[in-house]
Amino acid sequence: MSIVDAVLNILIVLTLAVEESRQELALVTEAHQERELQRLVAVMRFSEGLQPALVVHSIEQTAAYRREKFLLAYVVNELNRSGLTVIGDEAAKYATLAALNLVNCIATANRKRRAGVRTA
Repeated sequence: MSIVDAVLNILIVLTLAVEESRQELALVTEAHQERELQRLVAVMRFSEGLQPALVVHSIEQTAAYRREKFLLAYVVNELNRSGLTVIGDEAAKYATLAALNLVNCIATANRKRRAGVRTA
């Protein structure tokens, strides 16, 4: 249940962040989700077996060109805080992948500013 709570809290924060950004995201299809998940897994596989310094360098290079860096930082922090990054079971692994994939889908989704929305 704690795994579900952690991912649900991440989903709620991501939803609120998108709403507050006053941008409208295009519908994220299953194909889009699958493509982003494949990219995520490829990045993880690339880093397997690298020396720690090279992993850090690879992450820094990748992060420099990402959209939604702050959302990614939030999700990684929440995953660490909830212990999902150290739990070795399948449920934690898939929950972690799902949470990270949410950010990737938000970052790569087509978007436009909502018309007629004013800030207070």
